[in-house]
Amino acid sequence: MANALNLTKKVGIFSCNTCIQIAGQKEDAVIQTNYAGYVAISLTAEGISNGSYAIIEVDYTYNDQLFNFTKTYNGDPLGNPVGGTYIAPVLPANVSVWIGNANSIIEPTMRYEISYYF
Repeated sequence: MANALNLTKKVGIFSCNTCIQIAGQKEDAVIQTNYAGYVAISLTAEGISNGSYAIIEVDYTYNDQLFNFTKTYNGDPLGNPVGGTYIAPVLPANVSVWIGNANSIIEPTMRYEISYYF
């Protein structure tokens, strides 16, 4: 039996090894996905305040239907880095991937990689 998630084509879209992000801001990348598949976003965020969070959002419109997927990573009380890998399904569209934070003062360091699999 074939595995439906065994998508073998990968396109590395964008990566940032050390991005200092303004407190409370989001950055976006737009990906043109020509085939159904998924985007994988690996994120490590340092300096996310306790009570705050890092956020990943994936948005696109297909056949006049809006798709929105969101993942938040809550700040660690001990100040440890937060994050993980988030996977969102995509259809052929212009897909916006947003990476941000909800800090009020501290500018966190974000490390991320965005890949598209189809």
